[in-house]
Amino acid sequence: MLKDAFGTRIEPVELAPDNALAYRPQTLAEGECLPEDASAAYETLGGRALVFLVALRIRRNFPLGLEITARSGAQQTIELGL
Repeated sequence: MLKDAFGTRIEPVELAPDNALAYRPQTLAEGECLPEDASAAYETLGGRALVFLVALRIRRNFPLGLEITARSGAQQTIELGL
């Protein structure tokens, strides 16, 4: 999820299941990576696309961070530049 400087949370847009770029969460084995080579998601931006619809008023609330949570509950936030 995205989070702005004031704590507003924005969830990713859910794409239709048949959309080649739709994110489909799954458990990966050690050394396994998504997206798979030569997939539509990999060929588009090197697989670095997660779609969010962010209102202009939120985009002004810098910094924006991408919050990633592991199953263990550990979290990391990566600051984004838009």
